[in-house]
Amino acid sequence: MFGTCWGGVDIVMEGPPSRKRIAEYWCSEEALHELVMFPALLTDPEEPECQACGYYAVSWPNWNSSKLERAHILARSAGGSWDTSNFLLLCRSCHQEAPMTNDRNHMLQWAQTRPSHFSAEFDKLSIELSALGVDPEVLSGIGRHALLASARRLAAGTHFGRMSCATLALAVRGWIEGV
Repeated sequence: MFGTCWGGVDIVMEGPPSRKRIAEYWCSEEALHELVMFPALLTDPEEPECQACGYYAVSWPNWNSSKLERAHILARSAGGSWDTSNFLLLCRSCHQEAPMTNDRNHMLQWAQTRPSHFSAEFDKLSIELSALGVDPEVLSGIGRHALLASARRLAAGTHFGRMSCATLALAVRGWIEGV
């Protein structure tokens, strides 16, 4: 709820809760009944990350400064409210792919079973590496997180503020050939 003064009259308007309040809800006793069925939705109040895929950025010092989007579990058009319990914090990609549903459990199950961001990124990188002629078996002994972190350190540039999988693949190929 936001208070606004218009011509000396206080007007109260509904709006979404802060990201921090949503994160606090998902680690509270109030959410415990749902966390028993959907434990992946439990949040760490100090570590902002997408509740569906786990995406995070080290540049996010707290929930409210994160780029995570407040996603209705039940959309406003389906009768959903502005209540804190009706929100998940999702990265843009997950928010765009989230189901529009009037079934709360369906949305929570979708978030619970979403592939991790790093797994999806690794799969895309594997496809790009194969296209460059790198045998995917070479990657089997390298940890996914270590590989992605190394590739980011080695890669040269970004497109539209992010590093493409093709750039990462070139960096990894160069790293593998240099080893």
